[in-house]
Amino acid sequence: MRILTILLSLALLWHPDSKAFASGFGADPVGIRTVAPSEGFVYVEVSDSAINKLRCEDDITNIVYPQDRQVDVRAEGSDAFVRFSGAGFFVPPPIPNAVNPETELPPVSIRRLPPMEIYIYCGPDAYSLALVPTVNPIPTIVKLESTGTFRKEIIRRHESSLPYELMITEIIKAAYTETPPSMYEVRFVNKPVADFVQGDLIKASEWVGDKHAIVTYLFTSTIQAPLEFIETQFLSLEPHPLAIAMSNQTVNPGETIRIFIVRSLAHEYK
Repeated sequence: MRILTILLSLALLWHPDSKAFASGFGADPVGIRTVAPSEGFVYVEVSDSAINKLRCEDDITNIVYPQDRQVDVRAEGSDAFVRFSGAGFFVPPPIPNAVNPETELPPVSIRRLPPMEIYIYCGPDAYSLALVPTVNPIPTIVKLESTGTFRKEIIRRHESSLPYELMITEIIKAAYTETPPSMYEVRFVNKPVADFVQGDLIKASEWVGDKHAIVTYLFTSTIQAPLEFIETQFLSLEPHPLAIAMSNQTVNPGETIRIFIVRSLAHEYK
């Protein structure tokens, strides 16, 4: 099997600085927690006394929580507000009647509130949270990311973890093995390209990530002689190309080859 050749000509193709791939992913600021849609419960520590905010990207359509809990829950647009008001219970010290050698204080019983499950529906997404009240006078803001936002963050994190050339190579390798990268959106196009006299050219599929997309074309020769191609002959098929590869540069009569073009999506963002 012929090793794919990849054209990365800096004179023709855009080569972003590595900082352009910075994901912004990292630890949340103090008092802010970010939650993505999940099939299971996500445990989130919140204040047991302040008014905590749960913020969606879309308007909240429904909230379900135990009605027997002493808690106030209100929804306004895309925000929900949660405040615990129960007395809770006190956790006894591990060793009763023993002075703490570090603080030289007698044992202390600490007030605790049990976790509360809450289901929040925002647009097409649903969130299952277990709010864990903690002794903290500072309110917690819980950002509920949409599936689309979460998908792009995962892609951005993966792309930023690899050197640029390796990242491009991995995208093309995924298309060659027909294994979409994690979280990429797969679109089946199957659209013929007109005015290609040497054979039938079809835009087969497009896999869309955050800042990159890879497009696969199928070319079938219809003439009675071998054809020789170079990658640059197909660059004009896609706007803002970054790299191109071919499964074979020689096409015999009736044979089909695949052409992979990685293009930038950065120009589509306003």
